[in-house]
Amino acid sequence: LKEIHQFLGLKISEAQLFLILMKLVREKTILEKNKLFVLKKYRSLFKQYPQRQKILQKLTQKAYRFSWVFKITPFVRGVFLTNSLTMGLPSEKSDIDVVDDFETKKT
Repeated sequence: LKEIHQFLGLKISEAQLFLILMKLVREKTILEKNKLFVLKKYRSLFKQYPQRQKILQKLTQKAYRFSWVFKITPFVRGVFLTNSLTMGLPSEKSDIDVVDDFETKKT
């Protein structure tokens, strides 16, 4: 619930969002378990969620440990989380990608 509220950036309270989500649960549009809401096709996330959160924490800590490298590297303008990391659902195969900003010049 907190993640949905945060990521959607809605101008409604969590309580209002919860009521909307529970309506969608009653309509069988989404599923809910312990305030974890998923689309039906992602029902396996109910079991996977705790483990994926541990993986996310490890990857985030690793990125933070190496953040000093990004600060001293002139061509790195930013570090962004993408794909499964942004959703907070990385798997054991997930990694951290670094994208550079090299400009290619024709001579």
